[in-house]
Amino acid sequence: MAGSDIVVAATNSADPVIFGRWLSDGAHVISMVGASKFDGRREIDDETVRRAEVIVVNLREQVELDQQADILMPRRRGYTSWDNIHELGELCIGATRGRTSSSQITLHSNNVGMGIQFASVCKRVLEIARERGLGTELDSNLFMTRRGRGEEYAP
Repeated sequence: MAGSDIVVAATNSADPVIFGRWLSDGAHVISMVGASKFDGRREIDDETVRRAEVIVVNLREQVELDQQADILMPRRRGYTSWDNIHELGELCIGATRGRTSSSQITLHSNNVGMGIQFASVCKRVLEIARERGLGTELDSNLFMTRRGRGEEYAP
């Protein structure tokens, strides 16, 4: 992991597989597990959370509801605070800051399987494409299905 810009864990491991001491400055870490207190799995260790200057989860409330150890345990130990844990939606609409320096370690915990990360990335890609004048805007009728007497259905 040393020297990696992006480090992703998508495991069924019961114990951490990403250790903060292995991360280089500027790394972006993604943890896919959103285990509940009954499961207790973790993909990242406390040091990863302690070193992360920007921490984003899909849904902050779910960390407490499910007692998700990846984020909750380091928070309880004082390695981070709720003030430093933001929701992906907040980041996407600019309600919270993202990385302000290329040396910052950032962390996204995909703690709820809502798929919000895909919508968020698509929104940003669309904004960039429009800013740069790239791509082709398609008529929404191309994505509609006609049923019976001219009724439209959007999947």
